[in-house]
Amino acid sequence: MLLTNYRLEACEMAAIGARVLLASSLALYVVFVGASSLATPTAESIPIQSNYHVLDLSWTGVNHGWALVEVPCGKAQCEELLVTTDGIHWSIAGPVPAISPCWSSYKYCASKVRFANSHVGYVFDPDLLMTTDAGRSWKRLAGATLALEIANGQVVRITGSIDPCFPHCPLRIETSDVGTTSWRTVLAHLLGTADYPSLQRNGNRIYAALTGNTAGGAEYPSPISTSDDGGTHWTNDVDPCGGTTSMFVGMSAAPSRQVVVQCYVRRGVTPANSLFVSGDSGESWAGPYPWSAAVDEYEAAGVAVSSSGIIVRVTGKRLRSFVYTDVVIEVSTNHGRTWQQKADLRTALSGPVWVGFEDASTARVMVSDLLWTSSHGGQSWTKSRFDWIQVSSQADAQSSDQGFQVGTPNFPGHRTE
Repeated sequence: MLLTNYRLEACEMAAIGARVLLASSLALYVVFVGASSLATPTAESIPIQSNYHVLDLSWTGVNHGWALVEVPCGKAQCEELLVTTDGIHWSIAGPVPAISPCWSSYKYCASKVRFANSHVGYVFDPDLLMTTDAGRSWKRLAGATLALEIANGQVVRITGSIDPCFPHCPLRIETSDVGTTSWRTVLAHLLGTADYPSLQRNGNRIYAALTGNTAGGAEYPSPISTSDDGGTHWTNDVDPCGGTTSMFVGMSAAPSRQVVVQCYVRRGVTPANSLFVSGDSGESWAGPYPWSAAVDEYEAAGVAVSSSGIIVRVTGKRLRSFVYTDVVIEVSTNHGRTWQQKADLRTALSGPVWVGFEDASTARVMVSDLLWTSSHGGQSWTKSRFDWIQVSSQADAQSSDQGFQVGTPNFPGHRTE
């Protein structure tokens, strides 16, 4: 699974919080079970949602996935975990409890999700919660976690200070066995000079880098730290973007050693966005390839690469930070040299974007709470919504002290367009 979700304006990023994109307020509540276990709170039945926001996705198989969503609860906003086993229909796995005190003073204590299998998963950024029973109950783990990926029974995370500390934020990389609570430091200092990390993992191969400060005027090179053995040994590769007028803002990696790096060029410099492509895990790079011929008009929202080298990107006309119009999905089959438009999303883009491949041919894009799926390497796409039925309050009442119980999936509200 590959993920990209970019932040292009550092000063605006700091204003809205560490990697948090939505604007409404969140009421925090907490239920402690024992010393460190969090039980999900009981809630009344909520009908099919129309005013929700999808924050992040995680896939443990081609069609087995998880979605972290924001939903209304009274006058506040709360988080729910959804699950699908067919890639189309979704059901409630349970609420994600808020925690106090929170690492962050912003809206969410955690805004990202990754699952290792059908039972063990994590929500994070910046706080870290773990479930070992598919979201029925949660345990808070120590340390701020800004990025996290899972493969081969091992979790890798980037952790450290989450306070605004441009341009020198001390961050480190740690690993843990899936489902456990102890962490091992494998890289004591992640090179770079900004504190928005990008992390990719495929099997034992790990890529980590810090995104550049596109709003500043100083140089912010972002060398890519790479490990081929699960974090035991590391090498530092050069920043293909350069770190001067061109900033590293994100990357995507595939098991076949394919890596794509997205660069953002400060306005007034041609091209406004570009890509570098590597087929040997960053040892050499081809590019830059312009993101769009419309300089300073169209910008990158997300990009992903498959093991066969197919690249999918989402792009649109920028209105203001994190808001785009004329959003389209484009595909390159020649390593970024040329592109073909494959889907006109016919929507404005506002909020998080998720782009990824589940295998060599299955790609997904999440834009503005819509899920686009391709089973043909990005050549054709179908659209669906994250409609679901909440588990009834009667089921809530029957839940044990382990937390929320998952009900029988019921999908009359789902529609494919």
